[in-house]
Amino acid sequence: MIRKYLLLSNINLKLAKDVCVVKVKFGKNVLLEKDVHIFHSIIGDFSYINYNSFVSHTSIGKFCSVGPFCIIGMGNHPSRSFVSTSPYLYIKGSFLPKSLYDESPKVKIGNDVWIGAHVTIINGVTIGDGAIIGANSVVIRDVPSYAIVGGVPARVIRQRFTDMEINHLNKIQWWNQSEVWLRENAENMSDIKKFIESNK
Repeated sequence: MIRKYLLLSNINLKLAKDVCVVKVKFGKNVLLEKDVHIFHSIIGDFSYINYNSFVSHTSIGKFCSVGPFCIIGMGNHPSRSFVSTSPYLYIKGSFLPKSLYDESPKVKIGNDVWIGAHVTIINGVTIGDGAIIGANSVVIRDVPSYAIVGGVPARVIRQRFTDMEINHLNKIQWWNQSEVWLRENAENMSDIKKFIESNK
């Protein structure tokens, strides 16, 4: 197991076998399963990443679920106007005194996001709170809050809730509530209508 520059805000971090962590800030009660590799990222409270996933240059919110074999923030290559897609010809080093292209703009994943197995998310994408990404999808553009998306490239299939319900969830931001509040309201979270009624 490799742990470098591990920034812990608490001790409730669970790391499975063969996890590689470099320059990562963790919230509390985070779980990384076997063979997860994560670099230059932030993971919020109560989020987990399933086995054999690769995450780089990514901010993950609270209560997120990342499935196995996901690739998030793997780095981009220029495809428009640049003559070559080779990093040797746009990154500082062999031929250039300075970089001409940012290959790793940050991925921003909101709170309570579920990312299915074998999903790829390219750099620079923002995924809104409460979104669901279907298995085997390739996400190349931003995903709205509470949207269900899927496919290659991923497209919106439908919204999880009505606009009124989404507005209510955005207003409450339950993921930022205290653990006491969560215990009191957890049972009602199995029914959106009951949850809204109890939190008017």
